[in-house]
Amino acid sequence: MDSQLPQGMTGEKLRDLERGPMTERFTEDIPLEAPKFTVQLIESAVEEGENAHFECRVEPKTDTNLRVEWYHNGKPLQSGHRFRTVYELGFVSLDILYAYPEDAGLYTCRAWNRIGEDTTKASLTCKSKSQNCTSFFTDYVSRLINLFISGVPAIIMQNQTPRGMKKSETLLQMEAALKKYTSEIFLTEEDIYDADKRQPPRFVTHIKDMMELKEMEAAKFECQLAPVGDPHMRLEWFFNGKPLP
Repeated sequence: MDSQLPQGMTGEKLRDLERGPMTERFTEDIPLEAPKFTVQLIESAVEEGENAHFECRVEPKTDTNLRVEWYHNGKPLQSGHRFRTVYELGFVSLDILYAYPEDAGLYTCRAWNRIGEDTTKASLTCKSKSQNCTSFFTDYVSRLINLFISGVPAIIMQNQTPRGMKKSETLLQMEAALKKYTSEIFLTEEDIYDADKRQPPRFVTHIKDMMELKEMEAAKFECQLAPVGDPHMRLEWFFNGKPLP
């Protein structure tokens, strides 16, 4: 069968014509620049068992040679089951699942390429369950102190016995006030503050050990101190030898 192509036309030339005119494409070289964090990491505080999240943004997001690394307290952070990292189009994030107290510390995100590098840092605070229990205990004791120091003075914490009021009446008011906070009262009329007497502080009863307290249960320490109503007396509580805030 004879070819029906025009004289001088070959099959290869025909295919070139069907493809149309060829145009040369030139790709402009994108100038490289050193990484720069445009959004910094922010400090985070969580409780034990909660998830922690860090995120930031870096430029140039189109640099395919840019690399991102995470550090915990200066050591490279290994991505694993609890540590999940993301780097996509300039968005960088780190998620820590069910954080532990040992996860607390300084986290650093480092971005680098052939031109240079940049870092951003933030700290993570993780309260352990024991710290929460201690905090609960501290708050409770502080409230208890405020009750005895701030809640009772209108009745018994006065510079002296009001004029026209007998000591026995003062004692009755003292007992009525203290019964709101304790079931047993060991203070007597002699333990009421008298501005004309030198009365050094004296613990009439003492706080007792609590050996069977379960986690997250309320702890209550109480004692009775004389002289009652001394405006110059100051109280301090200590926990393991350190003053409670």
